[in-house]
Amino acid sequence: MYLALLCGILVLVILVILIWVAYCVSAAYQQTITITVPFDETYRYVPNLNKDWKYKIDYVKVTVTGSIKKDSLSGATITPGGRIKEVLRDNITEPYKNCLLVQEANTFIVEENILKRCPIVKSPTVENLSVMFFNKLVPIMPKIGAQLVSVTISSGDVKATQSRYKVSNYTTPKS
Repeated sequence: MYLALLCGILVLVILVILIWVAYCVSAAYQQTITITVPFDETYRYVPNLNKDWKYKIDYVKVTVTGSIKKDSLSGATITPGGRIKEVLRDNITEPYKNCLLVQEANTFIVEENILKRCPIVKSPTVENLSVMFFNKLVPIMPKIGAQLVSVTISSGDVKATQSRYKVSNYTTPKS
């Protein structure tokens, strides 16, 4: 009876060790890249913060990770930074270029010759925008060979991060 129990524990210990070794070997071949892309004339209107002010969105910073692949032309890399920038441009910065992000519930008129009105479901706070952009990029990144880690949005002195590890990291600069 004790011998069978001891053998079962030994088998479990061996399995745990094998899984740990496999994890360590695969984690050694991971690489993380952080890309920052500026927004062009993109603003957000948050009436509960200030009804008379449009907040400029400064940049979006995206961190991706993936397995290192051997590439004869560029060396060992996951996805080239240019490809990640292209995905960000096509899915985040271009659709919202020269935009005023507003909540759909706001029914005011925007001067069409200056900015186009871009309605979104939630209030365009940096926290909501980081979640929105994160959810938009999550299904796209595996198609280019990367896994999305986090999306950080900066607007003025406020930054917010949506991450697969931590739901939100809201920061302001220290005075």
